[in-house]
Amino acid sequence: MCHRQYHKLTLWDCGGQLSAQSLWSYHYPNTSLLVWVINIHDRSRLDSNLQLLSQTLLNPLLFQIPVLIILYNSSFHKYQQNNSDEDSNQSELTNLEVAFRFLATLSTSRASSFKWQVINVSTDEQNRTEDLKKVRQSFRELMDL
Repeated sequence: MCHRQYHKLTLWDCGGQLSAQSLWSYHYPNTSLLVWVINIHDRSRLDSNLQLLSQTLLNPLLFQIPVLIILYNSSFHKYQQNNSDEDSNQSELTNLEVAFRFLATLSTSRASSFKWQVINVSTDEQNRTEDLKKVRQSFRELMDL
């Protein structure tokens, strides 16, 4: 006999525009996991992006809420890229770099008060199954499922 356990998942895409940020807190009650998405090609905004995440986590409703930072590699970006592939790969953000820079935005005591992970996914169709498995595994680990 196989028993499957299901979990209800509600996702909110709150958008990063300044005008929308004041509305984010309406979604905080009953939050079980915060997913923060960063484009691996957006190096110029990484520090401000992670600073905003750190500030968001100061809200008491998000105390000890696990955080999953997803770095995504859009296949659309490849078509817009004017540089060579080698230059493009060197400018991509890595999980380790984002993790270190995220830790730098947190106080020492705050960094150990919640679970968090950084994973990378692509929007390419051929990697979709593996990427979904990564996200699912991260959800399980962060939420102790």
